[in-house]
Amino acid sequence: MSLESRRSTIRKLIISEGIAGRPIEDDADFLSLAERWIHREIDMKEMRRLYQGVRDERRRRKWGGADSASAVSPSVKEPPSSTNDLLPEIARITQAIEER
Repeated sequence: MSLESRRSTIRKLIISEGIAGRPIEDDADFLSLAERWIHREIDMKEMRRLYQGVRDERRRRKWGGADSASAVSPSVKEPPSSTNDLLPEIARITQAIEER
């Protein structure tokens, strides 16, 4: 797959409904990883793994900080991870786009 066709795949992914219904056009971390995939620095499996790490860290910062509600009340649970929805969605959309 050429660099231009990889770039087109990412554009189509961004233009579509995003990942699991969440917009990604302003997600600098996703876009940075996408550029690395476009330039063949990483494969799709590595891109998904790294993006999952980004999402996990965001969730930890949002819900696990000392000033968060979970620190005040141990009965408050972290919301279900949207990462579990995002990563298969990235793979599904990019595979569908590549098959066109």
